[in-house]
Amino acid sequence: KDLLDKGIADLSALRFLVLDEADQMLDMGFKDELDAILATANPARRTLLFSATMQPEVARIAATYMNNPHEIVAGRRNQGVGTVTHYFYRVHAHDKYEALKRLIDVKSGMYAIIFCRTREGVKEVAARLSRDGYTADALHGELAQAQRDSVMGRFREGNPSLLVATDVAARGLDVDNLTHVIHYDLPDEVSAYTHRSGRTGRAGRSGASLALVHMREGHRIAHIERAIGRKMEEARIPRGHDICEARLMDLLSRVKDVVVNEEAVGPYLQAVRDSLASLDRDELLQRFISVEFNRFLEQYGSAEDINPTVSKGPPERRATGPMVCLRLNVGRRHSVLPPQIIGMINKSTDSGDIRIGRIDIDANSSDVHVDAAMAKRVEQALNGYSYQGITIRVERGADQRPSKGAGRDGRPSFRQDRPPARGPKKGYKGKSGRNK
Repeated sequence: KDLLDKGIADLSALRFLVLDEADQMLDMGFKDELDAILATANPARRTLLFSATMQPEVARIAATYMNNPHEIVAGRRNQGVGTVTHYFYRVHAHDKYEALKRLIDVKSGMYAIIFCRTREGVKEVAARLSRDGYTADALHGELAQAQRDSVMGRFREGNPSLLVATDVAARGLDVDNLTHVIHYDLPDEVSAYTHRSGRTGRAGRSGASLALVHMREGHRIAHIERAIGRKMEEARIPRGHDICEARLMDLLSRVKDVVVNEEAVGPYLQAVRDSLASLDRDELLQRFISVEFNRFLEQYGSAEDINPTVSKGPPERRATGPMVCLRLNVGRRHSVLPPQIIGMINKSTDSGDIRIGRIDIDANSSDVHVDAAMAKRVEQALNGYSYQGITIRVERGADQRPSKGAGRDGRPSFRQDRPPARGPKKGYKGKSGRNK
């Protein structure tokens, strides 16, 4: 477009025009540039337009700038690849990253692209995976072309084995032997789900598409199923025991199937026998397993089941009871008001049914009193939660019994440390007994 504006480029004699990834170019905001280029090109040209999805804007370009266009569809539109099995996992928001790690750990040798909706999400997930010892890289729109080429080159070679990417950034990345595609965030468009999932199960190989579904996103599964023409299988997030058992079986399978070079190993056998002579059979097996297996035992040996429990019927009305004070590292200076604090609790815990009492907001911190039975869950969910670029930190205060300030039926009562604008009123009572 810049070359056309400067009069350097002349498209009047153009014979062929090929537009690849048209849908993504439009998504990236190049509509005006595409219109300008196509409008100035030789009208007698032959135009070939390739698009993974047929969005309305793509159809408009075809109708406006192509003469008597013929649509050629490779396979059924939006249909998933037949060699791909589709699974979805219901998960609470605060357990999402833990669920991702468990899906990776339960399957040895996973070679996968993990899709996030935003570049910030990509950077965060990739960084956390790397800190936790996984070989992972990030691919997003902020990378320079040389960085992008380097990341894609390493991933094609299998190191790292995990690539966290946005939909746009992953365009043009073709890897034939991916074992899994993981939807850390469901895409906004069903067609994007199909395009993501089609990256595995290629060249006759089997593949798996795994979707982490927030409890409030369950209705979207039916839309995806209708689009791909098949059922998605609901699966449970692996428990600690499941992961330990799967990795142990994988280790034993590799031991049984390994090809032994007897000529190379032979000279060392006697030294091995002498070194291990003090161990009986069971001791030898235990130590052999522990060499490769201790990390999983330490991490998952006593891990909790994080599969959400879906309650049947209406929620019970909570009685009043002990409250716990949690102090957050945000206050008036950060433009925090009681509704924002309630919203943080709702979103981080994926619940709107936690009893909240008094909220006191100071200049740089806020105290919120929550149901003692739910305090640990709220504390864990809020710790590390991001609010307007601030990482929330939570400190535990003293337990409290219900008081006048707590409000009827645990309804929240709010106070700020500066006098109100009018009148002597010192507190504000919320509208609901439960945060909505």
